[in-house]
Amino acid sequence: MNKRTILPVLLLSLILLVSGCTITVNPNGGQTSGGSSGQTTGGQSTNTQTTGGQTTDTTTQTSTYVSSVTVTSITDSENNVLYSGASTSDEIVRVRGTITATIGTTQYSTVVSHNGIEQFVSVGSTGAFETPVGIVPGQNTFQIIVRDLEGNIIGRSSQYIINSATVTNEAGQTVTAQTTDLRVTLTWNVDDTDVDLHVIDPNHCEAYYADKQAIENGALDVDITTGFGPEIYTQNQGTALLGDYEVLINYYSNHGNTEPVTATVRVQVNEGTVQTFTHTFTTDEGDAANWVVGNFRIPTANISPTNRCEESTITDNTNVSNTELVSVTNLAITSVGDQTSSGMSITTTNRVVTVTGQVSFTGTLNERVILYVNDVPQYVEVSSTGSFTAETVLAPGLNTLRISAVDSTGSEVFTSRSWTITASSIAASDLTVVLSWDTNYDDMDLHVLGPDGVETNYIYKNTSTGVLDIDKTDGYGPETFTLNPTAPNGVYEISTCYYANHGTGSSTDVSYTEDSHITVSITTNRETTTYRHTFPAVDAGTCWSAANITIAR
Repeated sequence: MNKRTILPVLLLSLILLVSGCTITVNPNGGQTSGGSSGQTTGGQSTNTQTTGGQTTDTTTQTSTYVSSVTVTSITDSENNVLYSGASTSDEIVRVRGTITATIGTTQYSTVVSHNGIEQFVSVGSTGAFETPVGIVPGQNTFQIIVRDLEGNIIGRSSQYIINSATVTNEAGQTVTAQTTDLRVTLTWNVDDTDVDLHVIDPNHCEAYYADKQAIENGALDVDITTGFGPEIYTQNQGTALLGDYEVLINYYSNHGNTEPVTATVRVQVNEGTVQTFTHTFTTDEGDAANWVVGNFRIPTANISPTNRCEESTITDNTNVSNTELVSVTNLAITSVGDQTSSGMSITTTNRVVTVTGQVSFTGTLNERVILYVNDVPQYVEVSSTGSFTAETVLAPGLNTLRISAVDSTGSEVFTSRSWTITASSIAASDLTVVLSWDTNYDDMDLHVLGPDGVETNYIYKNTSTGVLDIDKTDGYGPETFTLNPTAPNGVYEISTCYYANHGTGSSTDVSYTEDSHITVSITTNRETTTYRHTFPAVDAGTCWSAANITIAR
């Protein structure tokens, strides 16, 4: 059923059952309970009269619509009714109600506003609706809002409050029931379409519609197949693993619908700031299109992964065959800047440093070698003798460097000892962006456009907005942008352009035919979010918008 349903209208009233009481709410803000009342709005006199409990507009003004919205119940997982002000330990509640038309006709859309965040509601031909909503720690405020086609609010209900309960955990501590290490919520804007949320943990376990509890101590609560969502993943407090949690969205089916679908994903780590991401699936993409939202790390995590699950089936990675052998026997960082491996904890005043190292292997090197700087990956090129040299950019304060060999699934098979480098005399930045990629013959470029219209890129490396430290033209990166302390507040648009493919163009030249996989790591307030994208080899000259980041000091 399409979300836009024919609604008879002239004036919209909303009836909300709260604690057994019926309240009729005028969309302009007035409230009546029997009898009659008059109201003047903006110099326009509006007369109302009540007949049999129904409030009706008696003027001929057609800009105000009439209907009633009744929230018949909010229930928990056991179908117990939760009255306004009640508490629950459930993570999902269901909101049910009806919309009743009175006079006139128009089209409308209906949303549930939960703590100010809206999600569309599918309304049936009889006016009935039912939708799941996730409960967060603390107070949860619900309101039903109805809009016309222009987005104008033509009615809203009174607020309905559900509180989160406290429970006793296994350690005997009193905690809020819904507190999580990670909460991911997916919603979308087109009815009768199926969009799916996938979360892949550091063990390569994947929670999705077919295996909602694949991740230990985490779960996908709801699978919505007919439009709007929400689909919600939660990781219980204190159970997150060390490493990346990948969030991926799959447009499973459009059910024949040709309208573009915009998906919205909200990610909250350790009950901190909610990060919001959006992506529009076009009709050209069709069913089964994928969108990698990003990789997220949990700062409080202290549990090591065991790689107990196979690699996710929805990613592009290929599992290692039984005949593939690990070729690396040892690897090490031998120097950072002018410091050698005799001292693996050093201090430097340089922001850009050169890292050298050595990889020992037998036969042919089967693995890719990655330099991790504060867990941000950077591919390096290894010579036939096993040596490598790479430039990298340090963050202010303490930095951790290590190199790892990864197999074709992306799993680490060998890791070096870590270096700790203290970068002194480097000012902290509100925003740092690092671009790297996995092909040594491609030229990728990082672009950052500030709210003042100033763009920092390979041509204009040092601007009033920030500094691009390195421009790499022949592979791997990194290219790093650092925001100036005096840069203005506002939205910073971060994008990557595939400037050139340096292959020969020969059909036998792999450097011309191999796709390039890029990684953009964005750090704000010492928290890093990673975004990934694949540029086909033939797409030189195209750009990809990675993220919009708001700076508000």
